[in-house]
Amino acid sequence: LIPELQRTVLREVVDGAVAQCKPLDIFAGMRVVVAVDDGIELAVDTQRIGEVFVNLLRNAAEACGGTGQVEIAATAVADGVRIDVADDGPGVPEGIRAEIFRPFRSSKEYGTGIGLAFSRKIIEAHGGSIDLVPRERGACFRIELPAAATSISDVGAAPVE
Repeated sequence: LIPELQRTVLREVVDGAVAQCKPLDIFAGMRVVVAVDDGIELAVDTQRIGEVFVNLLRNAAEACGGTGQVEIAATAVADGVRIDVADDGPGVPEGIRAEIFRPFRSSKEYGTGIGLAFSRKIIEAHGGSIDLVPRERGACFRIELPAAATSISDVGAAPVE
């Protein structure tokens, strides 16, 4: 998997993924909050990164049963950008947390178990990482992309430590 990199504004990729998911029935009762500064630019394969966001959004909506909230937040950090996709659903059961990125592992009745595995491959092909991070309620997937793939414009968010 070799990404076809092009410079893009992260917010545009996220908004495109949200727009792609909104017509789905599972999103009818979902609230999607996007907290991504317009100044965060990335050199990424926009189609592939968009697929990652669509996958995470669909997983969140399914986990929440179509009602609840999912938030996508991005923060510029000294060594790149951190993107959290978090929902207020039941979270990932402890017994499967260690295996959720393995192909063909799914806790869903009709799940194929390839979405998170494929998402990880895409993020790693960009030199980044994706992990499930602990939280009080719901699930949070954290994507980290290196500074080489990011740029913060003068009007965008300043890097934070």
